Amino acid sequence: MALSIQYNENDFISQLAEQLRRDNGWKVEKEPFGGAADLVVEDTNSGKRIYIEFKTAGEYGELPISSARALDVQKKRLSKNDALFLVTFSGISQTLGNKLKDLGIKVFANPTVEDVVGNVQYAMSA
Repeated sequence: MALSIQYNENDFISQLAEQLRRDNGWKVEKEPFGGAADLVVEDTNSGKRIYIEFKTAGEYGELPISSARALDVQKKRLSKNDALFLVTFSGISQTLGNKLKDLGIKVFANPTVEDVVGNVQYAMSA
């Protein structure tokens, strides 16, 4: 079963990257440091970047609250013009969701490719 979930996540990431490149002409790369599945979307005209982090659940089927700490550290390394999105295909508690929102991290639980693309487009235009 884990192999199936991994395949679906990898397929999602590939479709997302392709659609962002094709529809908007943005530069989309796998993040050069850490995490093989993370994407960086850059508008080369404005220099604005959106980092998209993909996380899976812990042993209880939802992201652990400790995820907020690691994401907060990552967010603090970004420039003020950059944004951090979290995409998960696992459950996310209301407490964790609220904490991430307070940190300025946009969270997507079980999204479609179109959901993420639309939000990236909106964030790039802001």
